Amino acid sequence: MDNLACREDYTYEKFILYLYLCAAYADYKIEESEKDVIREKMAKMGVIKAENFDKCWNQVLHDFKQHNDLETMEHVQACCAQLNIDELARMKIYKDFKDIVWADGKQDDAERINMFKFKKILGI
Repeated sequence: MDNLACREDYTYEKFILYLYLCAAYADYKIEESEKDVIREKMAKMGVIKAENFDKCWNQVLHDFKQHNDLETMEHVQACCAQLNIDELARMKIYKDFKDIVWADGKQDDAERINMFKFKKILGI
């Protein structure tokens, strides 16, 4: 975790979007249905206004694509610590993960493995 920290400009909103991108990418592709679920969850939480979603999505997606699996894990752990994400919030995030991962109606081995990995990363 020494190599990668939570970037200073990573607000709670961007961090949640980053996590949701991780969930969408659990099967190594991001489906439009998954993006729609993410958009809906972010709007429901009131953290990203609809008119700002695409801009924020593109910024966070760019960061996400720059990270390999290890860097992603380190980034998530660093941001959880830096942003003081409590256990209740981590449980909600994990529930949302499930909704996003299975938004396409399929559950494959890669998705199940990644769900286990992020459960561990989130410390649940």
